[in-house]
Amino acid sequence: MDASIIINICSCILTFVLSAISVVILIVTIRQNSLMLENESRAYIAIYGEITYINAMNFYLIIKNFGKSSAIINSLECDTDLSKFAYVETLVPFSNMENASIAPNQSFRCALQHGLLFLSKIPSINFKVTYTSNDKKYSETFCVNLKALTGLVNATSPSKEKPVKIISYALQDINKRLL
Repeated sequence: MDASIIINICSCILTFVLSAISVVILIVTIRQNSLMLENESRAYIAIYGEITYINAMNFYLIIKNFGKSSAIINSLECDTDLSKFAYVETLVPFSNMENASIAPNQSFRCALQHGLLFLSKIPSINFKVTYTSNDKKYSETFCVNLKALTGLVNATSPSKEKPVKIISYALQDINKRLL
């Protein structure tokens, strides 16, 4: 074999190897872009607790979709019997969430009797939610730490006076949430 044939064979092999590497890099890039698009456009459901101070302290459990697409809640499990803390015993908070649709930025709130809840000495409430978004199934677990919420100090005080003060407290509460 002369030198030109060896150079042609080597250049063909090198071209094939570089083409194969380019195809692999392209496939990896496409997969990463697909994952990024999915993560950007999917639903992100979270469960958390919130305390409000509008003329009195109120405690809410909230399920919210922080994502950019809607979701369907397939199941919602809680390790605590929330009926003990419900304002209406026969209405168990979040017991009917199965197959519920939740739009982006939509939330479901449920008020609980905070006095009973915090006196029960339950340190936390744990949830497991399974939901479907864009034909993909997701499962998340959340811990609502009640001890952390009880340690928060409120700068406003409840008043038994005029309704204007109640409106003032409501506006203060809204302002805190916007910060």
